[in-house]
Amino acid sequence: MERRLSPLKIRLTVPLPLPAEGSVVAVKALLGPPAAPLSETGYDEAFQLYFRKIGATGTAREAPRTIRQAPPSLRRRIKDRIRTVLPNENGIIAEGLVLGDKSALPERTADAYRTAGIAHLLAVSGLHLGLIAGFVFWIVRSLLSLFPAFALRYSTKKAAAAAALSATFFYLLLAGSPVSAVRAFIMISFALSGVFFGRRALSAVSIVWAAMLILAITPEALTSAGFQLSFSAAAALIALSESGVYKKLPVKAVSGVLLTALAASIATAPFAAYFFKRLPVWTLAGNLMTSATAALWVMPALFVALLLMPAGFDVPFLKFAGVGIDLITAAAVKTASLPRSNLLLPAMPLSGVIAATVGEAWFFLIKGKARLFGLVPFAFAFMTPYMTPRPVMIVSQNLVAMRQNDGSLAFNSGKGGRFVRKALLSANAQDEEVQIKCALCVAERDGKTIAAARTKKASETACSEKGKYDVLYAKTECGRPFPSRGSEEIYVENGNIRIKRIGATFRPWTPAAR
Repeated sequence: MERRLSPLKIRLTVPLPLPAEGSVVAVKALLGPPAAPLSETGYDEAFQLYFRKIGATGTAREAPRTIRQAPPSLRRRIKDRIRTVLPNENGIIAEGLVLGDKSALPERTADAYRTAGIAHLLAVSGLHLGLIAGFVFWIVRSLLSLFPAFALRYSTKKAAAAAALSATFFYLLLAGSPVSAVRAFIMISFALSGVFFGRRALSAVSIVWAAMLILAITPEALTSAGFQLSFSAAAALIALSESGVYKKLPVKAVSGVLLTALAASIATAPFAAYFFKRLPVWTLAGNLMTSATAALWVMPALFVALLLMPAGFDVPFLKFAGVGIDLITAAAVKTASLPRSNLLLPAMPLSGVIAATVGEAWFFLIKGKARLFGLVPFAFAFMTPYMTPRPVMIVSQNLVAMRQNDGSLAFNSGKGGRFVRKALLSANAQDEEVQIKCALCVAERDGKTIAAARTKKASETACSEKGKYDVLYAKTECGRPFPSRGSEEIYVENGNIRIKRIGATFRPWTPAAR
């Protein structure tokens, strides 16, 4: 392949053990372009990988052969140390809490955290950076106060703010700078900068600046789940704080946690519904059982362990954090096992996300009772999934999904395309897969008949009675060809047939569609 045409980066699925980060390796692999989405609200792999400069994906045919071993990075050394002290699942969770890397977390545990509504603990965000900034600020100011010669001449508060800002910036780089952490760092920077200039930091201003700076550098972040969930939760909590509600709460240790969890859950609900097609029902119980343990026990212990790791005094703190992680995981599993722990929702269209964003922006920016009008478009967002027409049939190169009379989707085969079928089931608020073995798959609605002939023999049979079908996909020229990329959705609305092409519109990340 010519150098100018080769992708800058590729993403491979390779067998364990993985080579060290930065190593030069040789491997035989089967490569292909990133997959196009098969539904309008589905995950667009090509779009996401384009901005990460990944131009091909594939699977290794053998274990990678290391040509030149790279020295382990700081992140790698921290991971290895955590895994040595906490060799079980707790070590993986500790990695997620410290570095935001939860790729090795078993799916059952990750699902329990998501269902309990506490998956945000595994994403480096305001909780992590806020604890680090507060801890460093308190330690540095306390230590400097022990030296009168310094404390009487200089501001210990400003020195502590400078140290806290430096520590949070270093941690931001160590954690890989995810969007949620960058947002938190910018807001903390505003707060600590207020110490230098003797002015109170404006939270509403800081979150707007955080959004502007992130989008100026990485505009594609606007479409990511991390950006939308992080900013919606932060905006809701700021609006709540500025309203003075927290000052009126009784038993703040409990009611404050409940109100914070409730506000964040409501604010992020439409975006969670859009991206994940489900909402955790018992999120208040999950957060109430885990928030204090995470904030007052696990995270401080992990942070102290991180500081003491170079000296080798981190072991007792890591083990102490491991006990707390056990409690958090047990609470997550218990919450996830409660009846009706997940509320499945049909796929929310883009109009729903826009309505929710307008409602939240109104609530955030407008003061007084007039801000309540923002609840109207916000509530409307949850109605849009049920107002959106659903396709009668979805056809791709290797898959046919047919809508049954009860609204469920049935697939022509259970072979291959597991991820695609799972995504389509999720978008249809369906938890069980229905399979119909058919060489000639037929769906009828409002007097219209749509068929997809999956084999050459079935295509010849269907072509001999072509007048029987209003739309026919076939392996021969007598029918409509199966889409080579993406999919086609067939709708029947008021007796009319509409075909929507998904994933083939020209975009910079879909060069095959040119």
